[in-house]
Amino acid sequence: MDLTVQGTEVDGHQIARAQAACYGPGSLKELPEACRTEAFVEEEGVFQLRPRYREPVAFSCGDLCEEAPKEEYHLTLCRNLAFTYFDENLQHRVVDRLREHTIPGGLLIIGIHEKLFPCASNFIPWCKPLGIYRRVPVSRPPS
Repeated sequence: MDLTVQGTEVDGHQIARAQAACYGPGSLKELPEACRTEAFVEEEGVFQLRPRYREPVAFSCGDLCEEAPKEEYHLTLCRNLAFTYFDENLQHRVVDRLREHTIPGGLLIIGIHEKLFPCASNFIPWCKPLGIYRRVPVSRPPS
């Protein structure tokens, strides 16, 4: 199975930072030395992720407040955003968009201090202390 990662951010400056994949030593302090050596090249105290790890990652400018993702995903990471800074109405809209674009059985990970509201009934806790939820299939009435 091929792995592809889609990063979405509303701020173009943040996209450029993510594409550069450069980190200071403090950002990698808990990464084991063997992993850091394997995955990063150090130059003048800055660690850049090696190209083979950056290749499956694509970035695009997008805003969950305005539009839904274009594809369906197995895993969505949405930390410290929708459930921290958005009002309840916007949270409902974002949860609906995330549900529509998360495959049944797919995972949604939010920040550990965030909570999904009852509007997110299509996501059930999978590991609630870590903010991991699983999308359940929605049964549809016969037509």
